[in-house]
Amino acid sequence: MNTIVPKGKNYFDIEEYIHRVQSFHGHVAPGVVIGGFMVHLAKTQISDKVLFDAISETPACLPDAIQLLTPCTVGNGWLKIINFGRFA
Repeated sequence: MNTIVPKGKNYFDIEEYIHRVQSFHGHVAPGVVIGGFMVHLAKTQISDKVLFDAISETPACLPDAIQLLTPCTVGNGWLKIINFGRFA
């Protein structure tokens, strides 16, 4: 898979995503990379015209993937982090 997450009609290639992870997260953490694929899978199940909130069940790494690849952030209230201690 050379593409990771839709951005409009364009796609990030994996190299660009890794660069963005490095810049945003501080290092290329496996959890952010895996999280990117999780976000991509979720976005393929949701219409482009639907607004959504996101919930992360861990405070480690996954919220950064969500914030990088969706309009959901902790700051705008569209991303909720509920620490259940699992990567989901």
